[in-house]
Amino acid sequence: MGLSFYGLVGVREFLVPDEVAKAYSPGAPRRSIALTFLLLAVSAAAGEVKEIVEALRAGQIPRGAAEAGQFTDPIHVLDLCFLLPALMIAAVMLLRRKQMGYALAPVLSVMLILISIEVPAMMVVLFKKGLASDLSPAVTFGAAGAFVAVLLGWYLYPKHTARHPGGSGDPLQAWTPAPLAKHRVAEPAGMAS
Repeated sequence: MGLSFYGLVGVREFLVPDEVAKAYSPGAPRRSIALTFLLLAVSAAAGEVKEIVEALRAGQIPRGAAEAGQFTDPIHVLDLCFLLPALMIAAVMLLRRKQMGYALAPVLSVMLILISIEVPAMMVVLFKKGLASDLSPAVTFGAAGAFVAVLLGWYLYPKHTARHPGGSGDPLQAWTPAPLAKHRVAEPAGMAS
């Protein structure tokens, strides 16, 4: 996640949000992506904060931190400090049709897809080694990642940007069929009625 964050910061100078917004905003599923981001951020934050509060009430170190042999769970730190706020900020920007929201949506979607591959893979390895007994988080992450992948595909390739056969081939240029009159075959001479 650190590389993604610094990569985005590094490319920010070359990224032109208004061009990204023009390219993707007309057919982008901005509400669906924004609501998905909000749902994932709120549910993940609620689960992580619940785990932390329960541990504090019991006077113990949170389970994830204890398993990592640390005082804090690094996953909670990264999620609560960077990923979940970024998802919420991007969601609000998308709902408000802000240019940067359109630029952040695919970046964060790819991040969520990568996480949804990583977590189930780790869960399966832990399950095979006998260190985990429940694979339901793997299924949940996998389903969420598949849903975000579908939304990302819809975002990047909306229906109105289909390529025109023999046309310019520019997927960002909207295609409308030519009038039927241009497609009429000329009648041979002497056959006209």
